[in-house]
Amino acid sequence: MYNVGITHDRVFGFFKESYHQPLTDMGIDYHFIDPKAHKFNATIKTLVTGFLTDEELENYPNLEALIVPFAAINQLDLEALERRNIKIFNTSAHAKFVAERALALTLAVMGKIVLFHKKLERGDWADRIKGNGGTGIKWTSLFGKNVAIYGYGNIGKALHNLLRPFGGQIGVLNYKDREFAGVKTFDSLEDMATWCDVLIITTSLNQTTEGRINTSILTRLKDRVLINVGRGAIIEEAALYEALNTGRLKGFGSDVWYNYPDENTPNCAPSKYPIGAFEHVVMTPHNGGTEDTSGRVKYIDVATQLIQISRRDYSRQIK
Repeated sequence: MYNVGITHDRVFGFFKESYHQPLTDMGIDYHFIDPKAHKFNATIKTLVTGFLTDEELENYPNLEALIVPFAAINQLDLEALERRNIKIFNTSAHAKFVAERALALTLAVMGKIVLFHKKLERGDWADRIKGNGGTGIKWTSLFGKNVAIYGYGNIGKALHNLLRPFGGQIGVLNYKDREFAGVKTFDSLEDMATWCDVLIITTSLNQTTEGRINTSILTRLKDRVLINVGRGAIIEEAALYEALNTGRLKGFGSDVWYNYPDENTPNCAPSKYPIGAFEHVVMTPHNGGTEDTSGRVKYIDVATQLIQISRRDYSRQIK
């Protein structure tokens, strides 16, 4: 049997209830490990976990692979895993749902949906009668707009497909001289920010991307829309607030943040700045990947990778 440890309770529950037989038939023996109480286990070959420190890693001397049951890997001790030559995998099977959230935020910000909703709750018809020609406050269409996608991986490509009907150009950064079909490529984020009407962040958080959307980039985004479904820290927090407070950005939508709740503080503000106070901001609580069916989609993908890894197929290794 190929021994697997799972610290993610939802993955373990799904396997036990819906996918036990296929894994057993493939010779995979899996069991739950309390993520707060790692114990020495020399039999485990693969761990399914989202968080693991160097100290916790010491408990698994024969570990060969680690699967993160979601996309982000920045919360792992990557240096410790590399030192031990442990192969890292993740799943981006839910990328299409995150891309859909990015599009929804874009349309909500540009269409001023939340603003209009809040006004109409109060019986305010957004100057429909007093406005120019009786049409009131204007909103902006996405049709024909230039959209820059910062991070052209699985989410970025899924987003590109969703944007096709709007007829605008799609811009991406050059990456390792790879050729991308149907997009305009840029050598720098600065140039891409100057070119676009909308910048959508879908990239992962790492040493290169952390704080990359800074005052310099935000200055180039004057009167443009910024959307973030990557990670909060990709945008400098203070610079973002300043750009919103001065009205430099035409709009901002985000599903990812700077502060997150925990067991002791189940509710908290997403930023130390009152970002949600601005009328041109739309916020969601980092749940773009938790669509009704996304859990099943992700966990079946994790199971598929487990079977591949047990056969020494490491074709989906990411690091």
